[in-house]
Amino acid sequence: MQAVGLWRIYIPMEDELPEVIRGRRWRMRYVFGAVLLLILLFLAYAWWQRIDIADRYVRDYLEKNGVRASYQIQDIGFRTQRIRNIVIGDPAKPDLTAKTIDIDLAIGFGTPSLRDIRADGVRLKGRFADGKLYLGELDKLRDMESKEPLALPDINVQLTDALLSLATPWGGVGLAVVGKGNLRNRFDGKLIARSPSLSGAGCTARGVRYNGAVRIRNVHPEFIGPLSADLAACADQKLALASSRIE
Repeated sequence: MQAVGLWRIYIPMEDELPEVIRGRRWRMRYVFGAVLLLILLFLAYAWWQRIDIADRYVRDYLEKNGVRASYQIQDIGFRTQRIRNIVIGDPAKPDLTAKTIDIDLAIGFGTPSLRDIRADGVRLKGRFADGKLYLGELDKLRDMESKEPLALPDINVQLTDALLSLATPWGGVGLAVVGKGNLRNRFDGKLIARSPSLSGAGCTARGVRYNGAVRIRNVHPEFIGPLSADLAACADQKLALASSRIE
């Protein structure tokens, strides 16, 4: 018995309810418990099969875009996914290979977004022409018709062993980089660049080398270190420099 103001409200105990009502309550409890158990079993199965599910999703995405690739999914966690032995492009002459790539997702109330990438043993081939950067098979995963200028993505990366072989109208360049941070702001790393020969505007530089730091602040890359060449010559200006070095 419970008193509220001048009124008295009688709340019956469970054993005082009619048998029909008690039966309905127990049936509802059984139904709710069964549904909850099925949900838990489904989640447990999905977690157990998470690698196969993720593999099917990635393969469907690559096939939809016509990208040739092979990889091994090592682990799928709540936030971190690890993929290893990645090969993208022609296996005989791949456009990208990587030993391992860890991907961290930012999970909120909306769609999960890419937060961090940690890559080791990356080998990438590219070509710069007509103001655009071409990356072979990877170009199928981006809008190549976009008129927007080339820009770095707003993500955090950590590179422990990354090499880029880049062909340009002026000559080939090889780059090695290690570093970490946001690619649009607060990235700090070390960069080594080599080119046997670069030519442009009537000038040629041979044995070009750069060893120094690279950092990005407010979308602007900065290079700090010496740039040198065994020989730099401009025939039209009748100018030549041997063992030149710019700090």
